[in-house]
Amino acid sequence: AITAYYNSDLADGKWRHFMSVEPADTMWRSYRQNPQVLPAPNMVSDEPNLTLRGVYEGIEYREPSTERVLKADATLSLNAEDFQRERGSHEATWEVIRGLGHSGHSVSIFPTTAPSQQGENLRAAAPRLEYDFEAETAGSVKVSVQMLPTHPVKEGTGLRVGIAIGDTDPVELVVDREVGDRVWSHSVLSASIEASGEIEIPESGSQTLKLYMVDPGVVVDRIHLSK
Repeated sequence: AITAYYNSDLADGKWRHFMSVEPADTMWRSYRQNPQVLPAPNMVSDEPNLTLRGVYEGIEYREPSTERVLKADATLSLNAEDFQRERGSHEATWEVIRGLGHSGHSVSIFPTTAPSQQGENLRAAAPRLEYDFEAETAGSVKVSVQMLPTHPVKEGTGLRVGIAIGDTDPVELVVDREVGDRVWSHSVLSASIEASGEIEIPESGSQTLKLYMVDPGVVVDRIHLSK
């Protein structure tokens, strides 16, 4: 009776087939109506871990580094919540949001009513997070800040963060959001959008990546570095 009401009467059947009849994978086995269908033996790889490498539609995929070392042939990925140090202000601070994001957790600025930080005030007073890593070589580095596709708190500004190496001036990274934009639509479906740019590593060895607040309302999931 409840199922019939959900499928037919509730909102004139608007939500019919909205949810799968069967639970996903191995979840809630006692609720399954049909036996789970497993792939044929010849379709299962003996390799426990498969690495995606190569080029697809012009995008180069590199093997992520498991160490905090930026190498010439690998991408260094840092989970936003795995910072070493945090500097807040009397107006705002970075906080970890448990259970939100592709990496398991994410970080965002609170309160969301905090004023934006730009210009000289960005480096001097903006709340920031610090991530330590090693760089094999100096030079220009591609940086990508992976965020959740949220609506900017300040209309017309996009999603903005600042990024820097050591005591260098922060580089402002921006994701412009436009309703109906194809990139934004795909980002909503994948729950991920990226702001990219380039920063300079002055010398090899120990480094500190600094993530600065520009606007509140930005939710950061991961940071990727590659040569």
